[in-house]
Amino acid sequence: MRKSSPVKVVSALLLEEFRDWIFFLLVVAVSKLCGKCSPTDTDILQPSFNFLYWSLHQTTLGSQKRAAAVLLSSTALIELLEKTLALTWAEEGSPRTELLCSAWLLTASFSAQQHDGNLQVHQTLSVELDQVLKALSFPKKKAALLSAAILRFLRTALQQSFSSALVTLLPSGAQPPPAPEDTVLAPLGTSQVLSLVIGLQNLLVQKDPLLSHACVGCLEALLDYLHARSPDIALHVASQPWNRFLLFTLLDAGETSFLRAELLRLMTLFVRFRSSSILSREEVGHVLQGAALADLSTLSSTTLQALRGFFLQVQSMGLLADHRMAQTLQASLEGLSPRASTAQPPLQDMICLGGVAVSLSHIRD
Repeated sequence: MRKSSPVKVVSALLLEEFRDWIFFLLVVAVSKLCGKCSPTDTDILQPSFNFLYWSLHQTTLGSQKRAAAVLLSSTALIELLEKTLALTWAEEGSPRTELLCSAWLLTASFSAQQHDGNLQVHQTLSVELDQVLKALSFPKKKAALLSAAILRFLRTALQQSFSSALVTLLPSGAQPPPAPEDTVLAPLGTSQVLSLVIGLQNLLVQKDPLLSHACVGCLEALLDYLHARSPDIALHVASQPWNRFLLFTLLDAGETSFLRAELLRLMTLFVRFRSSSILSREEVGHVLQGAALADLSTLSSTTLQALRGFFLQVQSMGLLADHRMAQTLQASLEGLSPRASTAQPPLQDMICLGGVAVSLSHIRD
């Protein structure tokens, strides 16, 4: 094998450092530009928010962390985001929906980067939790992307157990004293949890692919949050009778309609929380039989990973009393594992929807 000359190696390193330096300068310049704008300056803010969001998802991990540290140091930018988010539920003066989508996605990204990297916070950002839950319970018509963006924000908050150093979730207006069973779920209340679940169910029925991924991801985070505080409440939520109606409404598109990543993840949740009233042992067997007969080579890497997760969850819960079904499961896992473990993210992870930059993996994973 021919070795590269020292000159070429040094040149490549210098070029990489130059690109990083240019990228860093762009992030600084765009953040300063945003800080001088108001939420009504959509012509400037929309492409700027798209670039900042891209910098946090489509660059190297090191570049993402450096970009996040720079952006979190801009108090003017954080204040702008807070003002923009608050306009989501304003009756008048609200910017275009596209800008609101970008603002929620960007805030979720900031919060995740800050939390994961333990980055310094110079300015906190406040959001009214009741308004977030209300927006998901009564979403605006034809605003699936906005709902998905708010869901990504809420999912991040749930994954962090509402402990973000950047985002403070405030109650809206005067609140009645919490019920005894609500203290363990704080800042959520039992009624809010049930309302949110109904909202997620209603959004799932819309069968919008991106929104469905966002809903299932938020439900996963919600049940994890509830289980950590009260396993009984988590089981109660997962076993709601409406979940069965929802599941079979989503499975009405044919015999192999279950071979979609979001539906496999949803069924995995019900199996994990032992919701046999939602998905019985016999129905689990039918799903496995259907998967065994399907042409797995036609499935996307995302669906293959979800299918493998479903198989492993079924196996770990001991739902395969049938020895023959256990062998079928084992054979499917052996054929699926190499493909699922080496599956790469889609080449076109960052897409543009109505002028909004969206990372599919950010919404989905």
